[in-house]
Amino acid sequence: LLWLEPAAAGRLARAVRAAGYAGVLAGPGRLGGPSFLNEAGPAAEGVFIARPVATPGAGARRAEFLAAYTAQFHEPPDPIAEAAGDAVSLLAAILHGAGAGPAFAVMPPRDELPGITGPLRFDPAGNRLVELELVIARNGRFVRSE
Repeated sequence: LLWLEPAAAGRLARAVRAAGYAGVLAGPGRLGGPSFLNEAGPAAEGVFIARPVATPGAGARRAEFLAAYTAQFHEPPDPIAEAAGDAVSLLAAILHGAGAGPAFAVMPPRDELPGITGPLRFDPAGNRLVELELVIARNGRFVRSE
């Protein structure tokens, strides 16, 4: 398991592959961005991660975020930036919904909200309900594992 920051995980993947390790490597969803893939290079091939399932409704919202983020920072967002974008949207929706009342009164939201990483749905305890998929690095990007 490569449970490290993305760049460090990429360097470790490269090192263990160079040392002859040919077994399975896996890590958290935050490795799904360019930092890990760039650092690991060809050693990323075959690395597994889990990420939220892409939903049709999130496609346009994600594309808008991708374009705006890339224009501002000159590189595509990593999964943490996408999750942070969702967190800011969620906070804005909660504060707007609370009006003059306390924000905790409308958390968790009862209605589904659109998100960059997919729909933002929560159980009564405030845990996000999200469907994950297993993806694998192939040819410099993560694709659905078949």
